[in-house]
Amino acid sequence: AEISGPADELVALLPLECVELIQNSFAELLGVMVVVTNMDGHPITRPSNACGLFEAISEEPQALEKCLESWQAMGQAIEIEPKFSQTHLGLLCTRALIRVGHELKGMVVAGCVAADEWPPSEEEIEEMAQELGVPTQLVESHLEDVYTLSDDQRARVLAYIQRIANIVAHIVNERQVLVGRLAAIANLTEM
Repeated sequence: AEISGPADELVALLPLECVELIQNSFAELLGVMVVVTNMDGHPITRPSNACGLFEAISEEPQALEKCLESWQAMGQAIEIEPKFSQTHLGLLCTRALIRVGHELKGMVVAGCVAADEWPPSEEEIEEMAQELGVPTQLVESHLEDVYTLSDDQRARVLAYIQRIANIVAHIVNERQVLVGRLAAIANLTEM
């Protein structure tokens, strides 16, 4: 399924190929899925290092919409510091905010991490499948295709996720300055 959302300033200013290379490296290093979204939870980049469960369910539009809803809720959360929370899939996910100037423009989301109580019970699997609009067998066949992290590994993800967001924010800030300079030059040449 194609992941897309509304165009916004962050999309316009991000060199997507560059950001995805950085994102891919951190996702592999940390052993999690990483994606950059706007504040409404709409992905700007393609997910890096997605787990098999996410890949399987994201092929279904209703299931993908549930993921976007959970990312949107993360953008509305009051907490500033990254922390893990449980998603509709029963997996753990965290986010760090991308600040551009004085505004929050997006998030770096890391997830596909098995919760302490993983795998879910048969009843939970059936409820999950029904909510996602996918066959129970699809969920069951991918329960082991998630990332299991130790407490130290989880702490490392939380320590680095804001660093990743800061790198993205730095890239956006640099691009804003460059676009401003180019606009000023264009204005001078039109006089």
